Amino acid sequence: MTEPQKNDRTWLYVGVAFAIFWAVYLIFFNGGSSRAPSLDPPEFPAAVDYNWNLVDPDGKPVSFGEFRGKTVLLNFWATWCPPCRAEMPSLAKLAADPKLASVVFIGVTDELPSSKVANYARGEMQGIRVLHATDVPASLAGNAIPRTYIIAPDGMIVSADTGAARWDHPGVVEFLQKINKLPKP
Repeated sequence: MTEPQKNDRTWLYVGVAFAIFWAVYLIFFNGGSSRAPSLDPPEFPAAVDYNWNLVDPDGKPVSFGEFRGKTVLLNFWATWCPPCRAEMPSLAKLAADPKLASVVFIGVTDELPSSKVANYARGEMQGIRVLHATDVPASLAGNAIPRTYIIAPDGMIVSADTGAARWDHPGVVEFLQKINKLPKP
């Protein structure tokens, strides 16, 4: 009679070690603390679709149309996303810059409004309006987060960046000031 085989967990341990290594790598070495964001226009220039309904943390509906005519920095993020969390302090610092007081900073998540989202937003997202979305207009669609768009007052998407970045870079402040001076519709 043969002895029963023990469960070999070698691959489980290798997988867990790899996941931990990858998370540490993304947070500390590729998490965006040193990469300036790309301020290039999107590959296919597009106007943003203002016919989009969102929900604030209290469950109240918010129409994206209320931001028409304003410069908007729109960031898609999630609490479970290490690169999102890595770039959030630089976004909050950018939002706090008095030179950008008339720029609207919005963080959109598909996580249901919850105490986890609210607590994270209260602690890490000062100056950024947190909203929940169940759908995304085609002009803002993407398959990765963090994903950030800069929308000019005329409704054109003038910059699209995917991946964590250091948003408080001086070039971003200058870019947003320039966009903010564009004519309103």
